[in-house]
Amino acid sequence: MKKVGIVTLYSTCVITNIELPPDKTEKDIEDVGVKWGTITVLFKDGSEITGEEPTPDVDSTDWKRPDSVVVRKTTKDGGVDFSDNGLVLES
Repeated sequence: MKKVGIVTLYSTCVITNIELPPDKTEKDIEDVGVKWGTITVLFKDGSEITGEEPTPDVDSTDWKRPDSVVVRKTTKDGGVDFSDNGLVLES
């Protein structure tokens, strides 16, 4: 029996409030990055601040309505083959 890998993608939203320095507004922001829950806000003058993102509540994820489903071939060892785009089924 041939198997395929089904990859289901969901979105989770995390809202974090970051307190800006008194001399800064959102218009002073050049870039924002998030890595492993640490948020880095880079300002146009080169200064930056960091904050911690709260752990997302997985109960708030809409498990009934995925963003997309992708059908992929499997590898010989039973893993999922990500070498191509697969068959994308939009929800």
